[in-house]
Amino acid sequence: MNFQNKQISFKISILLFLLFGLLISFQRGSNFSDGDSYSVILSFLDYIDFGEYSPSRGAVGHPIPEFIIGIFSYYLGTPISNIICFLFFFGSIYFIYKTFIDKDIYNLFLFYSLILSNYLLFIENTNSIDYPIALFFFSSFLFFLIKK
Repeated sequence: MNFQNKQISFKISILLFLLFGLLISFQRGSNFSDGDSYSVILSFLDYIDFGEYSPSRGAVGHPIPEFIIGIFSYYLGTPISNIICFLFFFGSIYFIYKTFIDKDIYNLFLFYSLILSNYLLFIENTNSIDYPIALFFFSSFLFFLIKK
């Protein structure tokens, strides 16, 4: 198999990972597996209804993810919000790979396979939750800091 065929099969396999995650994200809908998802969306709804910010976790909140998830779930629905959160997770994996590994393009497939084979990492990040958004900003910051 020549280099071009390997590269095409590599891109197809990464695309299949992405499509599988998007399908799971869309099918989950508003099935919140934890209390965090509901409280994050509720924080945005309180801001819309009352005009004041109330953190999702008592005294501590994370306004950027709360507003990103809240805007998408309020205007487009929770399935789209789930998709956005999964795309943040998928992008953060790519940034982590490009920051620390980036030796061989075929290692990316192995890296995605290992990450996405873990149930907690793959399935739980298809939910409207703020962790993948924070991970995306952290990993993109590391990428741009190290690569300059």
